[in-house]
Amino acid sequence: MKKKCQAQRTMAGRSSLLLYFSILFGLMARNIQAATDAEFNPAFLQHIPGESVIDVKKFSHGEPVPAGEYYSDIWLNGEWKGRTVLYFQASVDMDRTVLCLTPELLSLLDLNEEVLKKEVMRKISGCTDISSALPAARTRFIPSELRLNIDLPQALLIHRPRGYISPAQWQTGVPAAFVNYNLNNYRYRVAGTQEDKTYLGIRAGLNVEGFALRHRGNWSAGGYRSTETSIQHDVAALRGQLTAGDFSTGGELMENISLRGMKLASDDRMLPGSLRGYAPVVHGVASSNAKVTIRQNGNIIYETTVPAGPFTVSDLYPSGYGGDLTVIITEADGQTRLFTVPFASVAQLVRPGYIRYQISSGRYRYADN
Repeated sequence: MKKKCQAQRTMAGRSSLLLYFSILFGLMARNIQAATDAEFNPAFLQHIPGESVIDVKKFSHGEPVPAGEYYSDIWLNGEWKGRTVLYFQASVDMDRTVLCLTPELLSLLDLNEEVLKKEVMRKISGCTDISSALPAARTRFIPSELRLNIDLPQALLIHRPRGYISPAQWQTGVPAAFVNYNLNNYRYRVAGTQEDKTYLGIRAGLNVEGFALRHRGNWSAGGYRSTETSIQHDVAALRGQLTAGDFSTGGELMENISLRGMKLASDDRMLPGSLRGYAPVVHGVASSNAKVTIRQNGNIIYETTVPAGPFTVSDLYPSGYGGDLTVIITEADGQTRLFTVPFASVAQLVRPGYIRYQISSGRYRYADN
C-alpha cells in the first residue's frame, strides 16, 4: 500500500512538472511572437500639448531605420564587398521603411546569371524592395556603423576567389606629391691633396586623378642627369599599367634596357591575393554535400564545402615553391576519401588562365644619347 502511494505521488509530481514546462514554453512562444509583431500604446508616451501624437507603428516590426540615404559598407556572407549609397523609403502602408535594391547595390552581390535573368531583377526601377526581389536574402542595417549585412545562399552567387574586389570599387587615391632623396658627401686626402665628392639622388612623384608622374635623377660633379621621367595610368580591363616617357624595361627574363616611348605591362597587384604567384588547381568529385580540406606538410591551408558533383579549387594562396598537397573529401555520411596533388614551382610560373606580359616600343636610350 505504501509503495502504491509513493508511485501515485511520483506520477503526480511528474504531471505537475510537465504542466509547468508546458506553460513556460507557451509563454516563451507567445513572447517570441510578440517580439516579431509588437504593438505599443502611444498614450504612455509624453508629448507637448498641441503637437501630434508620436507615431509608434514603425516600431512594431523591430528596430526601424529612418527613410533617407546612407553611404555604407556592404558585407555579403561576412565578406566586405565595397561601399555604396543605400536608399531607405517608407512602405506603402507607411508603418516601416524598406531597403531599395538599386543597380549599384545589385552589382556588389555577385549574383549568378540565373538570378539576374529573372523578370523582377531586369525591371529594377524606382524603389524595388530587396525582400521582394530576393526573398532568400536576410538583411540587417546597423546605422551606428553605416554597415549593411546581407546573407544569401551560396547557390545564388558566383564563385569569386578569396580577396576579390570588383574593379568598380577600386580607388585611385587622393592627389599627392612626394620627394625622396639620398645625399652623400665623400672627402678624402692623398699626399696633402683634399677632394670632395657629392652625390644627390632624387625620386619624385605626383598623383592626380588616376595618373602618376614619376621621376628619377641624380646630381654629381658632372651635373644633373635624369634617368627616368614618365607618366603612368592603370588599365583595369587588361590588369595592367600603361607607361609613356623615359623608362626601363623589366629584367625578369633578360637584361633591361632604357627606352623613350610607351610600355604596357601586367600588374599582379590588380589580382586578388589568392591568385598572385603560382599554386596548383585542385579538381575533384563529391558524391554529396561534402567538406573539402587541403593540407600541406601536415597543415590545413584551405577548407570549404561543395555540393555534389565535380568541383574546382583555384584560389589557393601560394605557399613556397613546392610541397605536395593532400586533398581530403568528407562526405555527408562521414565517409572520407583522399588523394595527392603534386606541387612544384619555379620563379616565373603562373596559374592556368593567367599571363604576365610586357610590350614596349620606343627609341633606345644609352647614357646621354
